[in-house]
Amino acid sequence: MIKQGSFRDFIIQYLKVTVLVYVAFSILFFSFVYLTQNKQEQEKLDLCLASSASYLESISNILSSVNLTLLSDKSISQIMNSPFTVDRYEYVRGMQTINSQAGSSDVISSIYIYQKRSGEVLATKEGKYLIDSFHDQEFLRELEVISSTFIIPRVSNGKSIITLVSPWILSSYDIKGYICINLDAIELNKRLSQIMGKKYSLQATTGEQVFLTYNPSGNNLDVNKNFSRSKNLEHFNISISVMREKSKFYQQLLVTFLRDSIFLLLFVVLVSLVFYLLLRSLVKAFRPLVYKLATLYREKERHMGYTINDLRNDFNQLITDRQVLFDSVDRMKWIAKRKIVTDLLYGTIPDKKEFQFFCNSFDILNQTLQNFFAISYISLYGKESILSTEDKVLGEVVIQDIFMDGNPKEVTICPVLDNDGNIGVLLNYQKSMPQYEIEALIKTKIEKIEQALKANPNIGFFVCTINSVDSIEKIHLAYSQAKDNLIYRNVFLNRNHIFDTLDDESLKLLSYADMQMMISAANSDDFNAVHQYIKSLEEDYKKNKNQEEFYKLKLSALIAASIILGQTYLSNNLDIQKKILDVLKQIVSSEDNKKIANDFIKLTNLISRQRIFRMPEGAMGSDYLQQLVSFVEVNYDKGITVAEVANYLNLNPKYLARLFKQETGQTISEYISRLRIEKGLSLLNQTDLSIQEISSQIGFSDSRSFIRLFKKTFDMTPGEYRKEINTTP
Repeated sequence: MIKQGSFRDFIIQYLKVTVLVYVAFSILFFSFVYLTQNKQEQEKLDLCLASSASYLESISNILSSVNLTLLSDKSISQIMNSPFTVDRYEYVRGMQTINSQAGSSDVISSIYIYQKRSGEVLATKEGKYLIDSFHDQEFLRELEVISSTFIIPRVSNGKSIITLVSPWILSSYDIKGYICINLDAIELNKRLSQIMGKKYSLQATTGEQVFLTYNPSGNNLDVNKNFSRSKNLEHFNISISVMREKSKFYQQLLVTFLRDSIFLLLFVVLVSLVFYLLLRSLVKAFRPLVYKLATLYREKERHMGYTINDLRNDFNQLITDRQVLFDSVDRMKWIAKRKIVTDLLYGTIPDKKEFQFFCNSFDILNQTLQNFFAISYISLYGKESILSTEDKVLGEVVIQDIFMDGNPKEVTICPVLDNDGNIGVLLNYQKSMPQYEIEALIKTKIEKIEQALKANPNIGFFVCTINSVDSIEKIHLAYSQAKDNLIYRNVFLNRNHIFDTLDDESLKLLSYADMQMMISAANSDDFNAVHQYIKSLEEDYKKNKNQEEFYKLKLSALIAASIILGQTYLSNNLDIQKKILDVLKQIVSSEDNKKIANDFIKLTNLISRQRIFRMPEGAMGSDYLQQLVSFVEVNYDKGITVAEVANYLNLNPKYLARLFKQETGQTISEYISRLRIEKGLSLLNQTDLSIQEISSQIGFSDSRSFIRLFKKTFDMTPGEYRKEINTTP
């Protein structure tokens, strides 16, 4: 049987092949364009070379006419040269012929032959002169100190020229004279500039060695410093170097390729479209026949080869597909339920469609007129140490499983994790159920959770349930009330609570947000926000003078103090603990709102200054760490180092430091320093020793180190601390 989408799939595959063919042709086309353009550039360079050589042809004719040797070398590469090499002998002979030949050259302005011994100058187009009467005598006299070939751009008689100079030397190495070929710079540049997009230069060489190069585009003269002036000159070469600029070559290559590839793309698309239309027409014409033939073939194969095992396999596959479909539908319903429950707990009323799905899913009749809701807020905590991720996940799974295992008289509506990492549960009961039976069902679930978590003694939980909620609109209020009640009623009374009705809003002491603020203040050792909160309660009492406001102020101060103390490690010093207890007693017995607020601030300041960062008890499981603590407790006053501790335990110092940091959250050095500070606090409280003596007894090398660390920890010096504890009642 032919599927309906098979033809479409075929066309998609065909288009993919077309794209691949186009890419392959594009690569071949790019290579062709590159080779073609490179060949064209080579031909242009050949032409440039031939043109360049013709500009100096007059020099060749002049020199060859007087029996001087001329060598011409035509080589082609990325850089091409057209040198003309002149033999250094017999420069003077035949100068009359040179004089007559030079008149026909536009590039050659003139040629000088200067004989140093006779002091005579033979200048083409001008005649023969004595050096003293020659108009260019200053330039020729300057040559007398030069014994090498060179090229120099200069101005003579107001005319810009380029002079090619070559001396000739006798066997005694005395300078015999000079030949100077003056090229018309303007005419030469004009002719050479016709070679578009090319650079050129003139070179003077001695044998195989390039000595001077003149580059008119850069207007500079490069000198080969390695040339030996005493070397006997063998040749005088005049060269034109022509080179192409690669950037322009590749720019032109890219433009040509992109321009032509567009036409190639249009051609491929057009051919593909024609082929597609033709193929579609053929398929449309012959499709019924092909379909019929394929159907007959499949039916024949089916009847010939179909067995009872095939029937059984097809049936099993049908059952499997059906189960997968049901599981997928159940999963989608579960996700939808979780979303609706989360929205209800946070006060978002679902739309009409979602609400109908919600009621149908949980058998809630007549828009909750026949139902009660119970809302539970469950918080996990560590009894002995902070909960690990594994313990937290385990607790969440156990709680959700037990609440989902419902009694026939109840329906648990999807436990969900809220934004604070705690669990919210929405339960549905019929209104006909008595309250004591509802409470018994919830308590049974709590007992099951306790039984399931016995295997892990560190996992603790608190449950606060608001019962008898009779409408969907009140679910959010009940959930907020359960969160607010959980901390100050469950944590401090150490029991779980079930409330029959929503509490009056005015009776709430501390909100959930207030509790979190106090815990955060205790952890960060910054109590300004808590002070402001207590002061605001005091101001409320001043305004209303209501006994309920006074009760709220006192109880809130005590609860806040309990939270802060529960989050703080304090010194074991009995005097410090007695001072904290005395302040708490003053708050309990006080009838003055202002004194309650002041005592609370005094208490938090005392806690902050007496805080000692001891190693958590949960970190003492390792034998190595227990040995480390014992060693440090005995030797803290001896100036011990991390290396000495590691040596005592026969461990690598880096491994020990990493282990200690991982288990305790602090370094070994920090632990030793804080232990010394604790011992120093004890000595400050119990003795009259000087700061210097205390520093020495607790292992500091000098008192300045002790004072600096003490001030960093408590924001006051040891002297200021001793003065304050002596004045504190």
